Amino acid sequence: MKQMSKQKLFGAIFLLAIASILTFCSLNYSLYQQTIATVQTVQTKQIDEKNDAHSNTEKHFSQKLELLIKNGTKKGQIIQTDYQYSESQITHQKINKNDVLFVKLSESDLTIIDFKRDTLLIVLTFSFMILLLLVAHTSGIRMFTSTVINGIILTGILLTSEKLADGLLLPIFIVMIPLMIALSMIISNGYHSKTKVTILTSIICTYATFFVGWLVITLLNHRGLHYEEMELVTRPPHLIFLTSLLIGSLGGVMDIAMTISSALFEIKEQKPLISKKELTQAGQTIGQEILGPMTNIMVFSYLSGAIPLIIIFLKNNMSFTYTFSITLSLEITRALVGCIGIILTIPLTIYVLTTIIEL
Repeated sequence: MKQMSKQKLFGAIFLLAIASILTFCSLNYSLYQQTIATVQTVQTKQIDEKNDAHSNTEKHFSQKLELLIKNGTKKGQIIQTDYQYSESQITHQKINKNDVLFVKLSESDLTIIDFKRDTLLIVLTFSFMILLLLVAHTSGIRMFTSTVINGIILTGILLTSEKLADGLLLPIFIVMIPLMIALSMIISNGYHSKTKVTILTSIICTYATFFVGWLVITLLNHRGLHYEEMELVTRPPHLIFLTSLLIGSLGGVMDIAMTISSALFEIKEQKPLISKKELTQAGQTIGQEILGPMTNIMVFSYLSGAIPLIIIFLKNNMSFTYTFSITLSLEITRALVGCIGIILTIPLTIYVLTTIIEL
């Protein structure tokens, strides 16, 4: 009964917090420097229909909008404007009633800049924080803090790299990786033997994973990699890609290292007389069980982002081979390198941990 009451209390707190956040996001227009408008009425009509070279038909629509200005010097005014979008909504999305927009006002005109999407991001962020607090309590706060700190470090490095030479981005991240791993682990889990093992194995495996990826790519002279999706980047795309390999392998490596370390330390505490061989076998069993799910997570998390582009290519009668090579070559490489990191982490963590425990 007490457990049920506790769950109901947590549920009520969560719903109340989400409702409060939504209310705040709906009333915080005055905090923005950009002009915000809400859509009061929408009238939509089709204006034409066009066929492309591949016989794909796309309809084009015109919308007459009535917008209510929510902040700035013209707050409270209702302004009418016209807007156009295509059926595919690739460049312009359809606007619906009650949508919230960023707009630019001039003396005689109004230009729609973009949709106001930060409400969803704020709700998701606070939902993440609240769930962490409810499930993990103080540990959840520490985990979120470590994520924020690493995000600040990552942002600082990227902003600093703008003022430095093109080739320095990768070396900076190579130097900063140990700091990011150590801060994340110590803040999240405290400083003890388990954390030391995780930090050591994470650093070694991250560098080893990156070295394997870099070596293969260099020996093959980047053959098979298409950097067209980075064509707007003003820095050398191969250096940015190598940097993404280094950062991308961090998550999987740290997760595997901490999972195996925690499990083996727990086994050792429960069975103090367990032999090194038995502990190693236990670690191998754990590694085999988590290897499949972790590699799937790594692959699907990278490939999911390419799905919209794949659909566009295939819709325009591009061959599957061409579509695959252009849209997925970099994502597949990131996923494979990340999987290599996961595989390397399992035996290394077991070896380091069993050696330390024996000592």
